[in-house]
Amino acid sequence: TACRSRRLAQADEPAQLTRDQAFIRASASKRSAYVGEQVVVTYTLFFDPRVQFRQIRLADSWDAAGFWREDLDVDDNPIPQRQVVDGISYSTIVLKRVSLFATRAGELTVEPFRVATEAIVPPSRTRDPFGSLWGLRGRTVDARISSNPLRLDIQRLPPGAPDGFGGAVGQFRMGTSVDRTSLETGQSASLNVQVSGDGNLATLDPP
Repeated sequence: TACRSRRLAQADEPAQLTRDQAFIRASASKRSAYVGEQVVVTYTLFFDPRVQFRQIRLADSWDAAGFWREDLDVDDNPIPQRQVVDGISYSTIVLKRVSLFATRAGELTVEPFRVATEAIVPPSRTRDPFGSLWGLRGRTVDARISSNPLRLDIQRLPPGAPDGFGGAVGQFRMGTSVDRTSLETGQSASLNVQVSGDGNLATLDPP
């Protein structure tokens, strides 16, 4: 009876996906930046092509303390790409992309990004020639997958900022256009001013 109880307890425990089966990699466009400078962080899911996922969702709240953040668009129905890591071929999809703008200097840590999902998992990778057949009989497990944390070195802005500097750090472009170039007396024209580029546009004051 005791042995049977132990077996039942083990069966109730949630299965863990191995690194060969799935992991999330967090990557940053740069590891060193100035306060207010844009850093793009991408969270990519690597997984065994034989593993199938259902309802990938955020497992708990995610935060980036010390940063202003803006989510970037990702494909809602991505086509998996292939990538080889340590000699193993994985399928990959981008789960999340976010722009981060540090609000203070120092070594700041972006906490891991965690997701919860149901996964149909085949047996571990093996040299068994019938492995792909067994993969059709995979078991469904509740799983959580976590990324690595990111440590970013944030530096203070150098002295000598120009008058009127409001904190926008980046590469920006300004363009103007009018809706008409020929007017009669009393007519009006609309002037459009557009600013674009890499950086936190929310910190720019209107011209």
